[in-house]
Amino acid sequence: MGIRALDTDLRSIAFSNLCSYDIFISEYRKIVALSSNYLIGNMKLGRRRKAKFNINLSPLPGLIEVVKSCRDQQIRREAIRMLSSLSCKQGLLDSQLAAKMGTWIMEVEEMRMVNGCIPESARMKSIKMNVNARLKIAVLEGVRVEEGGKQVIERTVIALT
Repeated sequence: MGIRALDTDLRSIAFSNLCSYDIFISEYRKIVALSSNYLIGNMKLGRRRKAKFNINLSPLPGLIEVVKSCRDQQIRREAIRMLSSLSCKQGLLDSQLAAKMGTWIMEVEEMRMVNGCIPESARMKSIKMNVNARLKIAVLEGVRVEEGGKQVIERTVIALT
């Protein structure tokens, strides 16, 4: 899952247009399917066996890649649903926070849909997050570039749980 996400990241380095990520729809679908299999397998195993070693195979990085880059509504929503159900942290990555961030990105982009498609001018070009642990909030800020080159900054505040 992580390898597939890294592969799409590396193959997209030269992209100047976020709609170019559409060529990875089949990879995004595979990341979501593999993540689903991983989660279902872990639920079946439960915590009955004590591990002697740990190989981190979390679907978290791959699902985050799908949420931020995939324009297919069904795949993106499924990735957000999985992030919400994961309830895990991996280094600085937090599945609950990623799900909230992904939902916000999706809502901002889908508000500007044209004929059921998210145009380049609706895509978030860059997203930054400032977390205030004391206030238990995260401030999200994203930049869109409208036709004609005008940059628009979108902001929201989400509660941390």
